[in-house]
Amino acid sequence: MTTPVQKQGQYTDSAQRSLGHLTLPGLASSVPIARAWLSGTLVGAGHGRLDDVLLVLSELATNAVRHSSSKLPGGRVMVRVSEVEVGLVRVEVIDEGSDDVPCRREPDFDRCTGRGLHLVEMLSKEWGHHRIGPICGCVWAEVPTRPGCLVSRPGAYQDS
Repeated sequence: MTTPVQKQGQYTDSAQRSLGHLTLPGLASSVPIARAWLSGTLVGAGHGRLDDVLLVLSELATNAVRHSSSKLPGGRVMVRVSEVEVGLVRVEVIDEGSDDVPCRREPDFDRCTGRGLHLVEMLSKEWGHHRIGPICGCVWAEVPTRPGCLVSRPGAYQDS
């Protein structure tokens, strides 16, 4: 089994431009709100081709509200977005922590769940996770928002 790329430190480096963040209750009903916010934010920043990045956000936010402590009463999820380069954005979903590490599983074709991180891997140039402090978790993905920005994907999903 492989695990996503793990990077430590801040959510953006000096080369990235923060486009904004949104904090929502850790509820399934927050996922479409996050999608609408991200769509408006990216359109306002001049990004097009949003289907892939919105699907990636849906998968990451859904995982956060299903598999982390964010789902508990009073729990929250934060979405942050930054521009890595022209036509490439980084979406991060920060949750209130879990004992499990996000990892791609082999899908069970008899189940309706378990394919989200496969989609994230297919649509992202790179993705991974890291801890923020002792409890919170962050899963992130860098997703092209222009045709042709995803030239090659070697190393998009690496063994750690």
